[in-house]
Amino acid sequence: MTTTATRPAEESSSPVCVCLPVDDRRNLVGREAGMAARRALKLDGIEGHVIIEVPEVIMSITSSYILGLFGPDLQSMPDLDSFLRRYSIQVENSDCAHHILLAFIRGAQRGLMDRGLESGKAA
Repeated sequence: MTTTATRPAEESSSPVCVCLPVDDRRNLVGREAGMAARRALKLDGIEGHVIIEVPEVIMSITSSYILGLFGPDLQSMPDLDSFLRRYSIQVENSDCAHHILLAFIRGAQRGLMDRGLESGKAA
């Protein structure tokens, strides 16, 4: 069973589906690892709606990984709804889906809040 967090995309083009890269790790941690995944997925070259697939082997993801993966996007987004319109998260492991989806939401919220603090705006 696949669990998804998303908002309807406003664009009419088909979404692009990418799968998080995995190696022998079951836990995705660290900003550097998230940045490496961003480069591997070539997210900067994708326009429109993106579906991020989280493979079944992944048990957890940290907010620092999320910040590395989505940091540049979060710098330019006004709110969480904008993030969820750009990205859908599909989790293949139903046992961990709630935890992983929550990590994506919290990581995005943290990135949005950090952006506001760095620019001197209220978050």
